[in-house]
Amino acid sequence: MELTCDACDVSEDIYRALLTAHWDPQEQRFSSSLFKGYNVSVSRKGLKNLDDTVHIFRFELHNPPKNCLIGVGELSLRLLGNIVEAYNIEHNRDFEVIVVPRPKAINSAHAEVNPKECDVDKITKSLAKKMTKEMAIHSLDAEPEFT
Repeated sequence: MELTCDACDVSEDIYRALLTAHWDPQEQRFSSSLFKGYNVSVSRKGLKNLDDTVHIFRFELHNPPKNCLIGVGELSLRLLGNIVEAYNIEHNRDFEVIVVPRPKAINSAHAEVNPKECDVDKITKSLAKKMTKEMAIHSLDAEPEFT
């Protein structure tokens, strides 16, 4: 099974904000909540570089001390398709994931990761865990300088 994308080419990469709320200190890893469910907000790498994306994520999501942006996850849509295909084989399913562009005023690269059939399905915890495990992580060591 191939990754189905609505206007997003499988050659694209996506960024996902990594917040303190996503970090599991007991497991020392990011939680499957990063991709679980539907309408998972991401940013398309081809439209915004990492620095611009970090700035947008900080503006929209960084809310210390409650919830801090601590990194950015990166995942290729081709790899995402391979993860979904392996998941389908392992679970004897015919599950599809789509990445839909949903530009916002503040982020023209905004998109959403969804199961193809949102009304009857969602990205499961086990699939989300595999997606989270495979993403590259860009750590943010320094606090932002706001001007």
